[in-house]
Amino acid sequence: MDNALGTIHAELEANSVNFRFKKVGSKRGEWRILGFLGHLTVIKNLFNVLRFNVVNPITGSVQEHVIIESEPTTILIVIVNKKYAVLTQQHRPIWSRWIVETIRGWVQDPEDILEPLRRKLPQLLGDSNQGIKGVAKLSDHKPITRLYEAPEDTGLRSNNKSIHLVNIETDESIASAQELQQLLRKNKVDGLCKPFVSTIKELDCHLFNMMKTNEPTKGLSDCQSIEGWLAFYFYRNPPQQ
Repeated sequence: MDNALGTIHAELEANSVNFRFKKVGSKRGEWRILGFLGHLTVIKNLFNVLRFNVVNPITGSVQEHVIIESEPTTILIVIVNKKYAVLTQQHRPIWSRWIVETIRGWVQDPEDILEPLRRKLPQLLGDSNQGIKGVAKLSDHKPITRLYEAPEDTGLRSNNKSIHLVNIETDESIASAQELQQLLRKNKVDGLCKPFVSTIKELDCHLFNMMKTNEPTKGLSDCQSIEGWLAFYFYRNPPQQ
């Protein structure tokens, strides 16, 4: 039975799929990849669903498996003036409600980790910084810090996900989270993402209360946003060794 990676990769390339298997299972207890069955491309080749056959390491039976292949993604924890967290509020059709989230998304250009921020809230770091009192820019001290990077989902997804802290400063003081939110919303580019601003302390408290009561709060409520904020929390409050 042909189990060569070259044959599988040739099939993938013939179907215009960029994904590359690193190896096929060969040791005891490993899943063995047999061959490519097909794929479905979604959203301009940013997102591919790949189907292929594998051999179950316990039963030896052949079964179908699926991998979701996509561009790397990042979660951006955007902090303004060391006090305010800038988030987005979006209507998510699968849940039929507006959800507060960290700024996140695909990164097509590895040299521009701020791509999701420029795409979703361009008014925050635009050339003119309209919508913000004064001028907003990346902080001179530690403007972008990578908190960590890891596979997003080792069961189904093939891409890595990173979490970055982005520090932004304004040349004029901002009195409250509500003021910053109003300034950003005045110059929103489209209606897909509404700027949502909270203080760091408020989000810490919301997350703590959610874990304590097991009920969603008016703050973050999806796993990716919670994961990103927890990484930021432990960055600020490292556990004692």
